[in-house]
Amino acid sequence: MSLHSIMVVDDNTDMLSVYARVLAQEGFEVFTAATGKECLEQIETVQPDIFLMDVVLPDWNGVDLVREIKVRPAFAHSMFVLLSGLMTDSDCKIRGLDAGALDYLARPIPNKELVAKVKSLVKVMDFQDSLVALSKELDQCVTERTRELEVTVEALQREIESRRLLEEQFRHAQKMEAIGTLAGGIAHDFNNILQIISGNAYLKNSKDLARGERSPEIDQILEAVETASNMTQGLLAFSRRQKLDMHPLNLNDLMRQSVKLGQRLVEESVVITSGLCPDKLPVMADAGLIQQVFFNLITNARDAMNACGAITVRTSSETVTGEFPPRSLALPTIPTPGKYAVLSVTDTAAGIPDEIMEQIFDPFFTTKQSGEGTGLGLAMIHGTIIQHEGFIVVDTLPGSGTTFSMYLPLREQMELKEQGPVCSDIAPERPAQYTILVVEDEASVRELLVLALSSVGYRTIIAENGRQAVQIFRESQGEISLILMDIVMPEMTGKEAIDQIRKLNADVPCMFMTGYGAEVISRFDISLHDTIIKKPFNLPALLQKIRLLLEKSFQFQIQDDI
Repeated sequence: MSLHSIMVVDDNTDMLSVYARVLAQEGFEVFTAATGKECLEQIETVQPDIFLMDVVLPDWNGVDLVREIKVRPAFAHSMFVLLSGLMTDSDCKIRGLDAGALDYLARPIPNKELVAKVKSLVKVMDFQDSLVALSKELDQCVTERTRELEVTVEALQREIESRRLLEEQFRHAQKMEAIGTLAGGIAHDFNNILQIISGNAYLKNSKDLARGERSPEIDQILEAVETASNMTQGLLAFSRRQKLDMHPLNLNDLMRQSVKLGQRLVEESVVITSGLCPDKLPVMADAGLIQQVFFNLITNARDAMNACGAITVRTSSETVTGEFPPRSLALPTIPTPGKYAVLSVTDTAAGIPDEIMEQIFDPFFTTKQSGEGTGLGLAMIHGTIIQHEGFIVVDTLPGSGTTFSMYLPLREQMELKEQGPVCSDIAPERPAQYTILVVEDEASVRELLVLALSSVGYRTIIAENGRQAVQIFRESQGEISLILMDIVMPEMTGKEAIDQIRKLNADVPCMFMTGYGAEVISRFDISLHDTIIKKPFNLPALLQKIRLLLEKSFQFQIQDDI
């Protein structure tokens, strides 16, 4: 974490002195001002990264002072936190946030809380700086490579047309690689955050149900986590860095559920109607990703209609011969003939202009205003459908709306098994006889796991990294029944740790956790007989897997004794 400079503005000189001393002890460079005028005079010569500003000053209102400073280009990226012991109602906080402040803290503020808040802002700034540096590095890489290609094109005038096409393909590949690299790095931290949210929501929900209460807010949190998780998996699948979780399913059943959820994505002025095929449409697919494809199509249609119009969702079966109507776009250009299940979404917008029709699936291409979209929605749809061995057809006519049709291979001979009841037993009959070694470097996730395991009766031992886990197992291996371990950790990875532990006890069961994609997991060569659970997982699923592993291990021990 980098150290940054802080400006504290407060007319209470005692408070000003305390804040300055506490922050200086943490290594920050601190500037102080007792009035708004004094603050404005100082920032003519200094440029603080963070402002802690009293709302009520002798000569300025803190909210107006934030606006005054933020209009100056040098402070466009500075962060502001407003402090007040009097004006703490909701309207005051809203005015402060609207002015550009990141937070509004009510006094009295404990010193530790103030320091924690400042450090959290520093982490955000460091992350932003890292992204800017990464962007510059990628831009430099693209610039250098483009220059090399231009030199080559000039030297090969007779092949200039083919070289142009080659350059476009290379640019496309560079974009895909950049997205994949960035997605893989972000996915781990993002999935850890989702894990903490979903796990604590589940524990809170369990307590509410035990008291005979039910919280719809918790249900919405869990639904939002699932949607966010599907988005992460969709981005990884698009970049070819995530294996699909393929299962036989009836496309109609999935769409019945999805249409209900899709209504939440649009305003009341948008009507969603559905016409689903009466026959079963068996396909082999990743349900989460196909649902995400549907949600992306719904939001695209909503935006194209300016949140006013009608969306029609249909499913059907179709035999494809490779011929499509004029004015339609098919990707891939020549689809494989055969029988397909078709999901189509039709809007009543103005249609897609001819001049951009060929670009709509390109990564980063968007017709939206700056800040309203990344241009990745349709690109993710394209990547997902291609991975499912399907294709896409777009029919549009200016003034008459657009239809996006997703074609998935129809598996008529595939047996669709009904979903059986989920096992409700998440712990053995006597969980207290089992001790689980929890190895996780993220403190919040570690605390959540210990809380969940303890709530059903397991005893737990914790380790913050692989090296500590090996030492604990060496000292207490007779007590440990199972190891629950993150794969990627500092000092020693989960794979390195389990290799050393297995030298002490070759039969100890281990379940690995990870928020990374399949490409990263494959580098660690995890043994086939070790279980891997992907973050964010729901706690009942984790507890059931642990129960099964423990029971399986116990059965093996009985057979060995016999």
